Amino acid sequence: MELNLKECIAGLKSNDAAACCQAAEQLLQPGEQAAPAAVPLIGACAHESDEVRELAAAALENIGPPAVADIGRLGELAGIEQADAVYWAATLLGRLGGETAAAVPNLVGALCNNSAPATNERIAWALGKIGPEAQPAFESLQKLANGDSRLARTAANALARIEGRA
Repeated sequence: MELNLKECIAGLKSNDAAACCQAAEQLLQPGEQAAPAAVPLIGACAHESDEVRELAAAALENIGPPAVADIGRLGELAGIEQADAVYWAATLLGRLGGETAAAVPNLVGALCNNSAPATNERIAWALGKIGPEAQPAFESLQKLANGDSRLARTAANALARIEGRA
C-alpha cells in the first residue's frame, strides 16, 4: 500500500483518536519519506490519548531529519507545555544541527521552563548538535552541567560543542 502523506497528516490533525492512531501507524515504517509529517506527528505527541502519543513517538523514531522549512514551527513546538512534544521538537531540531540556530531561543526557553529531566537532556543534546550557533544557551547549560547526573553530563557535552572543544 502506497503512503498517502496528505491523508496521514489530515488524520494526525483529527480530533478522533482512532483516526490519529491509524495515521500514525501508517507512518511507522516509511522512514525519511514521512519527514513532511514531522510537525503533525509532534502535535500528536500532545494528544490526550496515550495510544496516539505512543504511536506518534514511534513514528518519529524513524523519520530522520525534518525539512529545513519546518524549523520555525519546530521551535514553536519546543515552547509548549507538553513534555513529549517538546522532547520530539528538540530531537528533530538536533537532527538538523547547525541549521536550526533560529530555534535556539525557543530551546533555551524550554530548558528554563521544563521540569522533565529526559526532556531537558534532549534539549541539551539538541543545543550541542547546533554547536557554536547555540551560544545564547551557554549560561542555562552551565547551570545544569554541575553534578554527575546524566543531564549534567549532557549539558557539559553541549557546552564543549558550543565552545568548539568537541
